[in-house]
Parts: sequence; C-alpha cells; structure tokens
Amino acid sequence: DLILTAEHNNLTLLPLLLRPCSDASTAMRLIAGKEPFVRSINLLRDEVIYCSSLYGNTAIRDNSITYVDNRLALVDGRSDNQMLQSMLLIRSDMENEAVVTSLNGTALRFILGLLDKEVSTWLQIGDQWLDSQGRVLVTSPFNHQMAPITINSKLYPLKLHAAIIGPVSWGDIWQYRKILFEALMLLSLVLSVTVHQLLGQP
Repeated sequence: DLILTAEHNNLTLLPLLLRPCSDASTAMRLIAGKEPFVRSINLLRDEVIYCSSLYGNTAIRDNSITYVDNRLALVDGRSDNQMLQSMLLIRSDMENEAVVTSLNGTALRFILGLLDKEVSTWLQIGDQWLDSQGRVLVTSPFNHQMAPITINSKLYPLKLHAAIIGPVSWGDIWQYRKILFEALMLLSLVLSVTVHQLLGQP
C-alpha cells in the first residue's frame, strides 16, 4: 500500500517535469507533508536531481543508486560511521526525466518486525535485503539452518521472506508451524491488498 500510494503520487506529479522547479516544489511539498512516511520527492533529469521537495532547486548526482527494473531501490542509511534511516526509492519515468519518492525505513521496519521474535523477516529488492532492524544487507541472510518462506510480488520487483531463527528440525517446524503460517498469511495479505487496490477487484 505504501509503494502503491507513492507510485500513484509519482504519476500525478509527472506533468510537473515540464514546469519550473519553483512551481513543482510547492506541489511536491504538499504531497510529502501529508504522507507520513515520505522523506522527500525529487525530480530528475538525465539522472541528476534538479528539484527537491526538501531543497527546491538543486543539482545532485548519485551514481551509487541502482534501481531494479528502473522502479525500486533500497538505500543504506549507514555512511561515514553514521546510522541514518534506510530508504526505499520509488521511481516513475517519462523519457529522460523521472519522479522519485523516497520513503524512510520506519514503516517497512515496523511491518517486518510485526511477527514473533522467533521469526526473522526481510524485504528483498534486487540483490539487497532490508531486515526488521532497518539494515540493508548486500548478501543473503539465509544459512543452512534456516527454512525460509518466500513470497514474490506480482506488481513490483520485490520479494518478502520469513524464516525461523536458529536450528531447524521437524520438531522445530512443528513447534513453529503456527508462527510460519501467520507470517505467510500476513505477507500474503499485504500483497493481496495491494493487488485489490490497484485492480479494484480481488
């Protein structure tokens, strides 16, 4: 729902790519101000941010960001020994320009942390993984002791994973079957709501 809302807002703002930043920034700030988890909305031209809801006119290039399917990207908040909010970027393109909305990791971290403490959850976008602590990992967090459940989104290039922490045996699976079932149901519900809102039908 967060991603769907951000993408809808991006599409609404696409016509602003043809207008001066002084006009566009006002509309972007109105949207960013009413959406609780939006950190900023930015306009790009040739991969350079030239207008921001935070700074207005600007010129920022960041070649370190890699979008999956040119739509989504995870950005690690850790840099120069500082721990900042990780971000999820949602991008909508129009020729050589784009609208990018950045969501802070608070909402995603909250959702990923809803399940039982014995279950770990991750959001995977491309080859990056966001855990329930808000950390972005560049390698798979799974090991041979985990039995993960994976759900692939049909709308976005992302996957949701859940796995029991610690050694796994048939006894463990039986003990935590309810937890894993709840994890699967919750993650399925998130995707179902997104599909329902997008298509207007179950």
